[in-house]
Amino acid sequence: MILRNCRLIPALTEGFSGPYADVRIEGTRLAALERPGILPPQADELDAAGKTLLPGLIDAHAHLNLYSQNVLDETVESPQTAVLHAYAYAKEYLRQGYTTVRDCGSSWGVASALRDAISAGVLTGPRVISCGRIITPTERGNNWFPLMYREADGVEGTLHACRQEFQGGAEFLKCMATGAFYNEGGVPGQTIVTEEELRIMVTCAARRDSYVAAHCHGAEAIDLAIRCGVRTIEHASFVRDESIAALAERDDCFLIPTIAVDKIPYDEPDSVPKHMWDKINTLTERAHARIRAAYCAGLPLGWGSDLDMENFVRRPGYEFEARREMLGFEPLDMLVQATRNSARALRLEHEIGTVAAGLQADLILVEGRPEENIDVMRRPAAALRAGTVVRL
Repeated sequence: MILRNCRLIPALTEGFSGPYADVRIEGTRLAALERPGILPPQADELDAAGKTLLPGLIDAHAHLNLYSQNVLDETVESPQTAVLHAYAYAKEYLRQGYTTVRDCGSSWGVASALRDAISAGVLTGPRVISCGRIITPTERGNNWFPLMYREADGVEGTLHACRQEFQGGAEFLKCMATGAFYNEGGVPGQTIVTEEELRIMVTCAARRDSYVAAHCHGAEAIDLAIRCGVRTIEHASFVRDESIAALAERDDCFLIPTIAVDKIPYDEPDSVPKHMWDKINTLTERAHARIRAAYCAGLPLGWGSDLDMENFVRRPGYEFEARREMLGFEPLDMLVQATRNSARALRLEHEIGTVAAGLQADLILVEGRPEENIDVMRRPAAALRAGTVVRL
């Protein structure tokens, strides 16, 4: 297959210089980029007509079976309904240009089952990376996600939980290092995991050539995660200047902010549980100031949304909108965060994240110049997943 007349963004392109290219795809991979007119005609061609070619987007913090903002819905739906909702959500991700989705916690093994069905070609969807259930110490508020969480305490209990999640198909481990915004009674800044528990998770994951993602709002837990060898720090709400400086010297630990979920309360106040408002009013502005500090320091931030399906469907491009309006991020920097940076964070930079020969042909075409006007990212003109044009 050949994509003709593609406009390129240099920061997201490797091994080719020039504003436009024809792109040859062989099987699932991008085989070559050439100046327009060099590649001979082929039966299977798509004229991009000057649209901008980008790597497929990556959501590194998703929950595929969170159907609505009412998190209690997740506790009452059947496994059959959960997997159908997750599949509908995965298809919507592709419609919005996301070709890779890392699920950071689902019920009933839904994300792992969906991943396997997509990988086998039974279903059409983005690449799904699954952690299975979230490993958490016994803590107040855990009953808000009783099917998504797996409680484990102490070194032996935590190790057993890690092994069982890998046995069930997890590709990485997700743990709760601090309390959460959504859990009633949870204190976002409070560290709830011990150093010994977190270290055994990292050790168990490393033995399987994998890693740990840690839910971390508080500064103390962020420092603990860095010290213990956690790969991705989710939310990273109250990261300190000292931690930012330490991360600037590392290439094995990444912050994954999730800003779209922070915007929902201000856009739809009635959709948010009452118990959350004290946390929102007290902590959101402070958290965003710290994420801006990490951005201004040049850290390669990743891309996560943490959105439920209903809001994701209603608000295409919501994470772009949230980072622009709430954090003041520049369009090109957001595009890099949603592709190149997130691929590095997920240890997939040799497979996805840029437009380059040899990488997977997970690509999107968008109208206009997204590095100047991020609003064009609300819905791509076309998406390719593993070299095939997606039709949903």
